[in-house]
Amino acid sequence: MTEQQETENKQKEQEQKAKDEEPLDELEEGIRKRKEQRKRQTQTDKQIEKATSYFYVGLLGAVTGLTLYLGRDFNDEELKGTYGKQYTEVGNGFQPITLIFKRILARFNALKDSFNNPPFESLLPPPPPAPYQRPLTLVIGLEDLLIHSEYDYKNGWQTMKRPGVDFFLGYLSQYYEIVIFSKEASFTMEPVVMKLDPIQAFIAYSLFKDHCSYQNGEYVKDLSKLNRDMKKTVSLDLSNTVNTDAFEDNKIYINAWDGSKGNKELLDFIPFLEYLVTQNVSDVRPIIKTFQDKSHLAADFNKRVDVLRNKFYEEQEKKSSSGIMKFVGMGSPASAAGPTAKFPLDFIREEGLKNYKQFQQLVEEEKEKIMWKQERMTQTFTLSQYLSGQISQEDIMKQQMAKDAELEEEYKQLKAKEATKA
Repeated sequence: MTEQQETENKQKEQEQKAKDEEPLDELEEGIRKRKEQRKRQTQTDKQIEKATSYFYVGLLGAVTGLTLYLGRDFNDEELKGTYGKQYTEVGNGFQPITLIFKRILARFNALKDSFNNPPFESLLPPPPPAPYQRPLTLVIGLEDLLIHSEYDYKNGWQTMKRPGVDFFLGYLSQYYEIVIFSKEASFTMEPVVMKLDPIQAFIAYSLFKDHCSYQNGEYVKDLSKLNRDMKKTVSLDLSNTVNTDAFEDNKIYINAWDGSKGNKELLDFIPFLEYLVTQNVSDVRPIIKTFQDKSHLAADFNKRVDVLRNKFYEEQEKKSSSGIMKFVGMGSPASAAGPTAKFPLDFIREEGLKNYKQFQQLVEEEKEKIMWKQERMTQTFTLSQYLSGQISQEDIMKQQMAKDAELEEEYKQLKAKEATKA
């Protein structure tokens, strides 16, 4: 064998040896990588376990701290606040230890109530002083009572006014402090109210969904939070309205309006509501209570009035006949027949219509000035001043009257300048 052949054989042996050793190197490399991976996973797991431990320790500390904080004694401010009565019943102290958990529960209930109830205990400011105060307050629903909204593909959403709504609000505003109370959100219904009364001549206040109380899964209009005497308050709402049993004797009902034309049911309530005011009743509830089916109250009242009206004129005819007999020699001439007296409620209606027409004429004449003033009328007191009792309703009225007088003078000067330019 030559030297060249020996060299080639050695080279082949080395190549074969390299091929034989190659799988072992790959296997070792794989084992090494898996060991490093397991090592990295173990370190990550340790970090996760460490972080988890810190989390649970922190959570336990937070729960313990929150428990101690919510279970602390009630302070004087809490005992004098809205939930002071409930807090006083629970009491302070740590013996027995269950008092801590009772205080926690009481505070949780107070928190829940804060979401279920309106933001303020009194939804309306105190009534204005005489002579600005109306005799009674009328709380009226909005959707499907004064207005009705419909949707169609051609025109989209359309909102319609119930027949007679303008006269209803305008006529009764001379007798009532009118409050609109809707269960819908203010951002959708407040523009509608402004359309009903653009110059705020008839509607005193507007309340919406955020002023309702949340009870048993329903939004309820709680009349007790109106800050008004319930003896002087009437609520007109839909017959299918969800209500609480409280103040049921203040409520009268009307059928929902579906947008149909010619519906005059709203106007049928005017005689009854006018009667409550003009008879100077001290408490509206006993009168409302006499109507067993309050969904037909307007019709039943008008029937009663018709009976009284017929009886009144029958008596007038008898008196007239008696007067004629005396006039022809069978009685004293002093009692001779004179003009027939009007039925009292008819006379009241005539006077009410005169006042309504005069006020409407005044509003129409002063509409431009009223809107000009409203655009420039600024609030002269802060909400915190009112809520803290730093300013009374009398002070508010005085400030508003002073501001109104100031704007009146500005308006006169503006009109004088316009007249000069013309």
